[in-house]
Formats: sequence, C-alpha cells, structure tokens
Amino acid sequence: MAAPTRARTLSVLRGLLHELKLMTPKSKLRTTPVYSYVLDQYRQHQLTSNTYCKGDGAMNHLAETYLCLLKSTRECKELREEFKGHGERSTESTANLVGYKLPESYTENGSDS
Repeated sequence: MAAPTRARTLSVLRGLLHELKLMTPKSKLRTTPVYSYVLDQYRQHQLTSNTYCKGDGAMNHLAETYLCLLKSTRECKELREEFKGHGERSTESTANLVGYKLPESYTENGSDS
C-alpha cells in the first residue's frame, strides 16, 4: 500500500473538521475537546504513520474510516428526519393519497337521495 499524499491527508482532515462542525453548530468547534484531539493525532503522525508499527497509510485509512462514519451517520439522520412517519392515516386520507375516492357513506334518514 503506497503512502498517502500530503494533499489527500489534508483533504481528509478538512473533511473530518467539516463533519465535526456540522455536529456542533451552537458552540465553536475550536473549543471542543474532539477538535484538539483530531489535530493532536494529525500532528503526532505528521512525519510518519508507522508510530505504532502500522503499515504505510494505516493512520490515514483510519481517518478516512472515521470520516465515512461521520458522513454516513449525518446523512442517515437527515434521511430519517425527511421520511419519518407522521402516525396513522385515516382510510379516506390513504385513499386520496393513492388517487382513489371512497364511496359516499349511506345515511338512514334518507337525506342522500
């Protein structure tokens, strides 16, 4: 496995920070512990990713995996929010939804004639 390029590594870092910013919209990202941790890990493995006897690009692969997890989790949450159910529908509203019309209900007092 070839070592990742510097541009690819920075791209993954930017992606991670972007996803983390989307997760913490009310507070400043730079004040959160996760921001410090991610930057510390990138600085720690800046010169070599073999610090813990891992192969070339192993740390970058781990970062890409976390980025994929964060993106997928956010997108899943957005899809669930968009398509969540709104409870039970009445028979009439379900029929209208698919383009059918229910027959008029019969009343016994004879006013429908």
